[in-house]
Amino acid sequence: MKPFFIGILALLLVGAGCQPNPNKYVNEATVWVETTAPTYLFDGHDLQLKEAIQGGCSSCWDVYLDFESNSAGFGDRTDQVSAQVITTHTMRIRFLQGEMIEAITDQIYDEQNAKKLESIFITEPEV
Repeated sequence: MKPFFIGILALLLVGAGCQPNPNKYVNEATVWVETTAPTYLFDGHDLQLKEAIQGGCSSCWDVYLDFESNSAGFGDRTDQVSAQVITTHTMRIRFLQGEMIEAITDQIYDEQNAKKLESIFITEPEV
């Protein structure tokens, strides 16, 4: 009976260490936004975690961060005239197999490439 309980205890301990933990990805995303993301660097503040959602593998995560900007628009707006209005943004930082692969603000702006996303319309094939 004693070996049975030791086996169960060992399985529980191993299983406890296998729980996916988003903290690594949340920290990495936060540092990247605070040091690199053009929209946040221009006039962003009050960066907060909204949520972290695990993808199809243990090291695949979407980290959603909310922040505010003091003016409308995206990226470095130094040479632009933009409305001086507090704007709330949500940035999705996507990790695939542990690597950051994209950072998109408001589903509109690609922070890594500093450009707006192009719209892609897919039409259904005619039957």
